[in-house]
Amino acid sequence: MIPTRPGKITLPAIEYTWFDTASGETKTSRLPATEIDVAADPNANALTVASQTTLPTDKPAECPEPARVSDATSQESPGIWQTPVFWQWLTAFFALLWLMTLAFWRFKSSAATKSDQPIINMGGRHRSGKHASEAEAFRQLEAACLQNDVRLTLSELKNWGRIYLNNNLTNNLNNKNLTSLTDCLNQLGSEELSVICYQLSASLYQTQAGGAAIAAKEEQLTTLLEVCRKLRGRKSVRKRDQLPGQLYPE
Repeated sequence: MIPTRPGKITLPAIEYTWFDTASGETKTSRLPATEIDVAADPNANALTVASQTTLPTDKPAECPEPARVSDATSQESPGIWQTPVFWQWLTAFFALLWLMTLAFWRFKSSAATKSDQPIINMGGRHRSGKHASEAEAFRQLEAACLQNDVRLTLSELKNWGRIYLNNNLTNNLNNKNLTSLTDCLNQLGSEELSVICYQLSASLYQTQAGGAAIAAKEEQLTTLLEVCRKLRGRKSVRKRDQLPGQLYPE
């Protein structure tokens, strides 16, 4: 504290509350009010006289005249967002974004439509279309069975089942309702075919395949092909209720 005038000055009492971590209690510290006597500064008059003698007495100080600003610089230049060119470029930018969004939406719609069409394997190639041949799909299924390829056989079975069911169902079941092998087996309604597919799917996860396992797999593939040939002889298929769960790989 720096006193600015002489005389008696009373400092008020101070009270501070704090928490004692050693005792775990809240305590209050107090300082009583204190009175101090400030003496007069003997050099105060000398400083006042000295400050008065330093002021000039001949002529008062004059303020300089403000500089004149030309009309060209007094007008503030407009911001870039206030110019017509800025808004033209901004409009063109949003128009380009809109065209890109429209093109992306058309591309996604076209890709989704193509994914719903059945696929036929043609010697390593694929041909898609709403009017894919059921006979070609069945030939691919026969070839997969003769190659003793379980994974390929299940894939070709799903592909043939979708085409066969859409060509023979009495209530015209759509391809979108046949997204997995389980859906096709449910609609075909052959319990024997479902059991064979379950056995073949389980064989994919066997770590060791002995001679007996290979012979059993070949017999299962032969039986699967015979059951499918019998199913092709039916003129129509009634829609069956979808069973819950995905029991077979898609």
